[in-house]
Amino acid sequence: MGRGHRGQCLGLAHRAGWLRFDADRHADAQRHWQAAIHAAHQADDRDLAAATLSDLAYQATWLARPADALRILEHARSRTRTPAVRSLLDVRRARACAVLQDRSGTTHALASAQDELEQMRPESTPPVVSWMSAADVHADAGRCWLDLGDPNSASTAIGTGLAELDPRRARTKAVFLTYRAEGALHRHDAAAAAADARTALDTALATGAARCIDHVSTLIARLDKRSERPIVELREYAHARLT
Repeated sequence: MGRGHRGQCLGLAHRAGWLRFDADRHADAQRHWQAAIHAAHQADDRDLAAATLSDLAYQATWLARPADALRILEHARSRTRTPAVRSLLDVRRARACAVLQDRSGTTHALASAQDELEQMRPESTPPVVSWMSAADVHADAGRCWLDLGDPNSASTAIGTGLAELDPRRARTKAVFLTYRAEGALHRHDAAAAAADARTALDTALATGAARCIDHVSTLIARLDKRSERPIVELREYAHARLT
């Protein structure tokens, strides 16, 4: 098998994992990513192996297993010297640290992610992480601040990330909007929370990604007993759209 064709096959296995992840088929996603990692090692593609390990870590944090994520990321960080991949690994390390309430670890990981991103050059960036940008660092930093109990810093960071985000990345937009809606709830701003949650729901439904739809739906379901008018209208809107 030629190197180009082999690279395409590896990329397909990696993307297949994301399709399963977005469909909430987590065991299937793991199998595809593990196959991609094995094949990447066979092909000596260290960047793809490290990036795919970061996806497994992201999934672990998403499924409330941040300690598992950190173990995966520690191994992955030793596998690549590419700035874009290292920035991605650092962002996902920050996310896991924040869930574990490790403020120092979160701050250090975010600073490292920014430093690595500033060294990123398009000509030397592997296709698997070509999407990595300042928008991801900012918005994921916002999620970290939210987990660490700082909704004001979270709102600023997520807002910056959304403003910088490539408009073609609709699934990411849906997730980031859900984060910002949650932050608005922590700030007791029902109107802002309802507006962001509504847009997140519309965006998620347009993508058809079950993971994103479930993410925003879970947030809205948590508001079942809230009586503020914007929240009541949001619940009615979500019910109409989801039934």
